Amino acid sequence: MAHIRLLERTLTENVAWNKARINFLAKFLVALIQVKTVNLVQVAAAFSGHAQPSSNYKRVQRFLRFFEISYAGLALFVVKLVRLPAPWAITVDRTDWYLGSTPLNIMTLGICYKGIAFPLLWTILEKKGCSNTAERIQLLEDFNRLFDFSSIDYLCADREFVGKKWFTYLANNGVDFRIRLRANTLITNGRGQAVAARRLFCG
Repeated sequence: MAHIRLLERTLTENVAWNKARINFLAKFLVALIQVKTVNLVQVAAAFSGHAQPSSNYKRVQRFLRFFEISYAGLALFVVKLVRLPAPWAITVDRTDWYLGSTPLNIMTLGICYKGIAFPLLWTILEKKGCSNTAERIQLLEDFNRLFDFSSIDYLCADREFVGKKWFTYLANNGVDFRIRLRANTLITNGRGQAVAARRLFCG
């Protein structure tokens, strides 16, 4: 109960929702952490209070189906909670899995804090496979509108997030980046020769 009250107080200070909504969300988040699954039957059974699990289950369903959250407001809220002064190390990553037979392909931008990347912004890619330059740029433009590129110390990403246009976009906006390269990526050395990345970094 103490955790719920603390979370209620934090939400009250940061979101303009009514008391009942804040109480529900606090219980929902605590139950979600306790059961460590997104199975709503299990989450509803872990709710504190005297309501029946079936009643909690219906409340969760209504919340997820009808309540709209401002994703920009959510990103600002996360940054406020983390209390990490800019500039930040940010990450861009993509994950895909199936919900039943439905493919989910999500690209996420997060802020690094104590070894954890807290998601700030994300976009659902209406396709299978890797992201493209335009999709990556749109995600960064959304970040820029909220926080400005000057708040970025550097950007980290995996080997998917490479490409001349992408790197040029980052450089033109003053965004330093640290991105993994494939071992066979050709890089020009100090003598003007194109050599595989593995040869430049093997020592």
